[in-house]
Amino acid sequence: RDVTGVQTCALPISKARLILLYMQTMAICDRSRFIELGGSLHNWMKRLGVSVGGKSCAQIRDQARRLSACTMYLGFSTDEGAEATTKTSIANTILLAPSRSYLGSAAQGSLWEERVELSQPFYELLQKHPVPVYEPAIQQLQNNSAALDVYVWLCYRLHVLEQPTPISWERLKEQFGQQYATAYQFRPKFRDTLALAVAVYPEADIKETKSGVILYPSPPAVAKRQLRGAS
Repeated sequence: RDVTGVQTCALPISKARLILLYMQTMAICDRSRFIELGGSLHNWMKRLGVSVGGKSCAQIRDQARRLSACTMYLGFSTDEGAEATTKTSIANTILLAPSRSYLGSAAQGSLWEERVELSQPFYELLQKHPVPVYEPAIQQLQNNSAALDVYVWLCYRLHVLEQPTPISWERLKEQFGQQYATAYQFRPKFRDTLALAVAVYPEADIKETKSGVILYPSPPAVAKRQLRGAS
């Protein structure tokens, strides 16, 4: 299935995507809709090289809250070839810790005890269609939201393909370049972004054509033995 997602809220883009990847990862690894937004997120961000001390910790906390309140529109093609769109929230409930969590102390990570309860539809989508991503790749792309989006899309699509699949420039623009007026304007920017994504996913088998790109069945971005860190 060809799936696209559009969030209806505006956030500091790259950090919000990292938080969303974290929530997806934990939901799959723990098989639970309840996600801790405290010490575990703090440690995961540190592994990615993201500063989480002082003001940045409060900013990440705020972004996690905003992201949890987002609504996603998921468009997909059914097995019968029909086009469909579904609307779902990311989370049902956000459990807030006391305001002292904002304090920049050494114990900050343990004091931050917020949790998010993912919505059942979003959680079920994650369980049915997990996306295996490679943590070092996320680390390299963490400051480029467009490249993160394309990388996750490739991780989702390529390892489940059974045959070459063409994607038109117009379709790609709808998913990744709605800010561009024409596919002609979008094409060179997407080409550069795709190159960044493929650089951290060298197994990706993609061919550019005049009409778009062709996706070929490819090995997953993460070997099966590493999939505990998949999202």
